[in-house]
Amino acid sequence: MEKCRFEDDSFLIRSCVERDESAWDFFIKKYSGLMLSSIACRMRKYGFYPQADDLQEIRQQILSVLWEGGKLSEVKNPSSLKYWLSVVSGNIAVEFLRKRRRAHEIAPVSLSDIVEGIDMSDLLPSTAADPAREADRTALSEKLEDAIESLPPNEKLAIKLNLLHGKKHEEIACIMAIPRATATSHVRRARLKLKKLLRDYR
Repeated sequence: MEKCRFEDDSFLIRSCVERDESAWDFFIKKYSGLMLSSIACRMRKYGFYPQADDLQEIRQQILSVLWEGGKLSEVKNPSSLKYWLSVVSGNIAVEFLRKRRRAHEIAPVSLSDIVEGIDMSDLLPSTAADPAREADRTALSEKLEDAIESLPPNEKLAIKLNLLHGKKHEEIACIMAIPRATATSHVRRARLKLKKLLRDYR
């Protein structure tokens, strides 16, 4: 019964923040694969092909930050946990590379920029500074944000990575630890659903 309760990410996060060790064990089992694939994908982007020992060392750093550092308490939207966790994992992998290769030119992605601080209007074409058109643009921005949030978790994660983070299908597959064809399918379905939801807007 307890295991079923932990399947709900909202309950799982809250339990981990409250230092429930059984919840933490469940979290590790559930999300270790995502963390490892996110680490490997981010490191390969910079030409570094990590060994198993490197992956496990970085994973331990991530787990330490999440558990001992209490970083999970920063998750504002449990439905975006996979997206949030993939970014945290990638950033910690970059820090590992900086220490290993002194790659100071590699800048981690700001979580505030791409998770909680998303400006959906950046995805929309600019309009003239006309009050009526600006109001329409604001309404469309809000509609788009609501539409994305209404998608199933996997499609939402895939389309956010694609639209907001500029990730190609291969990269999305790597981050989500799924086949490329599945990633492509998630993105296509999400785009079709967004088009349908926004069809009343030009």
